[in-house]
Parts: sequence; structure tokens; C-alpha cells
Amino acid sequence: MKLRILTLRRLNRATVLLLLALAPVRAAGVARIPRLAFATGQVIAISEMKADPSTLLFEAATSSRYGHLGVVADTAEGLMVYHSVPRHVQKTPLADFLARARVNGRLDPPFTLLRHAEPLTHAERSDLVKVMDDMVARKVPFNYSMAMNPSSVNCSELVRRVFEAIGRSGLGEVGPIGRHYGAFDGALLPIFKISRPPEGSLGVSPASIVHSPQLEVVYAKLPVDRMVSDAEIFNAWKDGGGLDQLARVTRIPRGKLIEDLGKAASDRPARDYPSTWRPPRR
Repeated sequence: MKLRILTLRRLNRATVLLLLALAPVRAAGVARIPRLAFATGQVIAISEMKADPSTLLFEAATSSRYGHLGVVADTAEGLMVYHSVPRHVQKTPLADFLARARVNGRLDPPFTLLRHAEPLTHAERSDLVKVMDDMVARKVPFNYSMAMNPSSVNCSELVRRVFEAIGRSGLGEVGPIGRHYGAFDGALLPIFKISRPPEGSLGVSPASIVHSPQLEVVYAKLPVDRMVSDAEIFNAWKDGGGLDQLARVTRIPRGKLIEDLGKAASDRPARDYPSTWRPPRR
């Protein structure tokens, strides 16, 4: 498929085609899931390098290992994760959600699980599920533009919005979505055929949700208290199979991706740990 230069100014057919082309490769089953006390209202965050290699752009732009996240719910159908993916908000079994996080050479998918430091009440948990079920039933569209708007949501916006609906506002940091697109010395923008977003475009990232001071860590196999460098992201994607998937969907030879991105990858994080995020562990 021929990819065209894109902007995030508005939803357009080219944007939709790009994200659908890069999206959700069918995930294989997870061999092993840690035995944790999963509960309604927990936030679960992953890198989905093999399920959706377009998320390399989001990891790099936020100096993190987080490209996707959702909200856990213990339902009559079992443990589910509510999340927003192309084309709309969905409810997915936990095992299938974690299958999106699989990487080469590991039986257990790396992920981070968080909960509110001030526990949700029974009423809040019940209301949360009602809000999320309503979004699934209405098939609230995926936000392809990544700029926040009232009619659609990406994964981070869904998490922020459903907790706002039950009075737990403020998850994540809302800010200009193009401010850190210089990661990898700008080498990712031509790969994805995306231009820098217009000034003033606001969004919220998976990384800023993960680092929200209202949340505490239950379990983490991805960094939760620091920024990561381009080089750390690059090595994780090279070793984990993410660059293989990226080469497949972009039709750029893997060797060229490794050469170009390896040269552009800095050994230092693109930014300092924001003072408004959860204080790093000491």
C-alpha cells in the first residue's frame, strides 16, 4: 500500500488507512500469565510491538516502553480489559489482551499493572463497569487523529475519560502531542509518513497515565519510574521481534530499519522525568 504524508490536524482517509495497515496483527496465545490479584479498576499497560508496530512512534515520543493500555474488570464473563483500538472501544479477555504484549524469547508477556492509591469503592467499581459497557455498546470510535476531541477516544483517552466519569479525574498529563517527536533524531517520522502535529494539538499518552501520581504499582515488568532512551527502546524492539513486524507492514527491509534507527538512537532519554508525575522510587 502506498503511504502518503499525513498530519494529525484532522481525521482523514489516509490516516485511517495507515493505522489500519499497521494495526492489530492477530496475537498468538499467551503461554503464561502471572498469578496476580487482578481486580476491577486496575490499569494495565503494555508494549504491543508485535501486535501493532505503529506504537513504536508513541514509545519513542514519550521516552517509555508503553504503547497501549486499558482498564481491567472482573466480570461474569471472566477477567476482561476495556480498551480502545481501531475501529472502536472493545472489551477483550485478559489473556487475549496480554497476547498483544508477547515478545520473542519470553513465555510471559511483559506488562505493568496499577491501581488507585486510594482504593475504589464498590459503588465506583460498579459505575466504572457501567460506563465502559456503555462505550462498548455505543461503539465509541477510535481517535485516529490522537488530538483529544469529544467524539472519539484512543486508549489513553478512554482510561482518562472513564475514571473522570466516576469522579476520579486527572489521570495522565494533557499536553502538546508533537513536543517529543524528535526522538530517534526524527528518523521515525518518514518511516510512518507522518508530519509533526500542528501547534496546539493536545493529547494524553499511555506513559503519562502509567506515571500518574494517583496510581500505585501492583506489578511491573516495564519501567515505571524513569524515562528510557532511544537505544533502550531500539534494542527491546530489535530483540523482541517488533522491528520484524515493522519491516513487514512498511515494506522497509529489516536490515535498513536496524541500520537507520540504530544510528539515530540516542543513549540518553529525550527528556527528564516530569516533576508532575509519580515520584521515582528511591
